[in-house]
Amino acid sequence: MSAEPSTIQRLSCADGFSLEVPGAFRELPELETGSVCLAAHVEPWPSPEEFRPSLAAEVAPLSPDAATLPQLSARTIAEQVAGGLHVAACDAWLEQDGEYGRRITSIYPAMDTTVVQRQYLGIRGGRAITVSVQHGGGYERGMDIFRLAVSTIQCEFDDPPPEPDPATMPRLDPIARERGMDLEYLGGIRAAQPFKSAGPALDDAQLDALRRGKLRRGTDPAALQAGGLVDERGRLTEVGDAARRALSSGARREVTLEVVTDDDPRVAVLHAYQLRDTAAVVASAPPGEPDAGTTVDVIAPQTTPIALARWVGLAPAWTFGITEDGEDRTLRLDAAILDARLTAPGALPPADANEYLVRMWTQPWQVTSLRASQPGPLVGTVITTPEDGSFTLGRDGDSAQASLTPLPSASYLTVLLRLGGFDIAV
Repeated sequence: MSAEPSTIQRLSCADGFSLEVPGAFRELPELETGSVCLAAHVEPWPSPEEFRPSLAAEVAPLSPDAATLPQLSARTIAEQVAGGLHVAACDAWLEQDGEYGRRITSIYPAMDTTVVQRQYLGIRGGRAITVSVQHGGGYERGMDIFRLAVSTIQCEFDDPPPEPDPATMPRLDPIARERGMDLEYLGGIRAAQPFKSAGPALDDAQLDALRRGKLRRGTDPAALQAGGLVDERGRLTEVGDAARRALSSGARREVTLEVVTDDDPRVAVLHAYQLRDTAAVVASAPPGEPDAGTTVDVIAPQTTPIALARWVGLAPAWTFGITEDGEDRTLRLDAAILDARLTAPGALPPADANEYLVRMWTQPWQVTSLRASQPGPLVGTVITTPEDGSFTLGRDGDSAQASLTPLPSASYLTVLLRLGGFDIAV
């Protein structure tokens, strides 16, 4: 995504709604239909084969079944999941006037790349406001555009808000309510967007044959043929040869995810082997799912982050701190005690553990190790819990200390995007 120009312009629509965007954006009046009152994209765009950054704003009257932020958020997430987007994060977005909106971050494939969509939901002047920014590269630049647009929203209308329908109110998060926040419960979203391999399940001999590009005597070709990787004579197809190159090239970039959970002794593993034009994703069943063998998918390399996010089960989750004051700060503790918990779910928490740490400690853990071979070794460990979200596990060098740092879902997505080779910087 281009970082220029630096000029700013204000876009307005007839009912008094307006916001600011970078000067590179041009309005698209033909897309202003229904509740969409503003639409724009970068113009000119010198790369027709690449996804063009765009922005859309919607203004809609409130209704009793969508009169509050929890209602709007729950409905929007459900619509995006049903539409095939992978919803990765939902954050309470603090506005300049001290009120809160929502930021929903989703990813989806388009033009052989991963598109990141950030969507702001808010209630202004008695109406529902939605601002969406989509881009296929340049994560930080996309965030800058989003912040600018949302922070400069102006509305001239002031409609009376309707009474919300209690029957359509989503369940509220119990832990958030304990902390004085009315936030919608986000559990269940992960299960609604599972990893689904489109490739065949291969045994070790078949996978070896694909790497070598040649079937050994006695190797059953049925699964390779069903997956379109070899033809009826056992020769590699175009897709099969692309997989072979990705699996065996010395120039490949390898991404690895390894997951263990408290309730599943199996180590779930995903390997993504990336070349410039192809990626081969070799994966066991995702964590917590029945073992169905090793599957192989041949995909566009720029869509690797989507496979990583779906396989690891990245989904929106409220982030709650586990320090003494419950703030989102790093907690340091004895590494031996933490290692005991990693080995045995029933291991006791530190003797001086506060209520926040005790709750996190006694939930089921999913422990994910993340690695990438290029550019430079990327290594990390993430612990995910059902109620408190995710935490990065740190080691303080050679000392006996370890650390747990809250990792919001949007930040976890950034890790997976970087791991998958997405353009983060510009």
